[in-house]
Order: sequence, then C-alpha cells, then structure tokens
Amino acid sequence: NMSFQLSAINDEELVHDAVRYGHIISLEVYLNQNPKCINKLYTYGKSQWTPLIADN
Repeated sequence: NMSFQLSAINDEELVHDAVRYGHIISLEVYLNQNPKCINKLYTYGKSQWTPLIADN
C-alpha cells in the first residue's frame, strides 16, 4: 500500500499510478503539484481524466 504523506509529488507517473489504482490524493498534495502537471490529461483505456477530476 503506497503512502502519500508527501507535501508535494513531482513525479507525474506517481500521481498517475495513485489515481489509476484508486488511491486518494489529498487536496493539499494536489495543490502542491508541479503546475505543468496539475491539469495534465491522462488517458487510460477509454477514460480521459485529470488528477482533480479523478480525486472528486
């Protein structure tokens, strides 16, 4: 089980994997994202989403 106690996640793959596998990413962590990754559109299968949408 992965832990997300970090104040910021700079590795977008870590964010992708966390959301993809259904982990909750706190709003604090989300807001501390690298700005270029915050609105990144991920495609997984037929789904497209951003971390914000996935966290809702």
